[in-house]
Amino acid sequence: MVQGRGAGLTRYHPMPFPILVGIDVSKRWLDAAASGGRSRRLDNDPARHRALIMWLREPARLVPAQLVVEATGTYGLDLALHADDR
Repeated sequence: MVQGRGAGLTRYHPMPFPILVGIDVSKRWLDAAASGGRSRRLDNDPARHRALIMWLREPARLVPAQLVVEATGTYGLDLALHADDR
């Protein structure tokens, strides 16, 4: 049993850094920029939401992605819900 400072914490296990993705949302477009310099513009519709998720999986299928979606009214809601299902 570990006691004192840090008690209850698990040992540190290095994990790969996640892919960070910022998404600028508008009624017509999604402008996505991922860490590592990749960027893409897509139509803001359900088919393109799936394409965006697949694009994020291309470089490394095992590395998780963290999406930061601009909250512009409800224009990004469908994307956020689709990404949460994945």
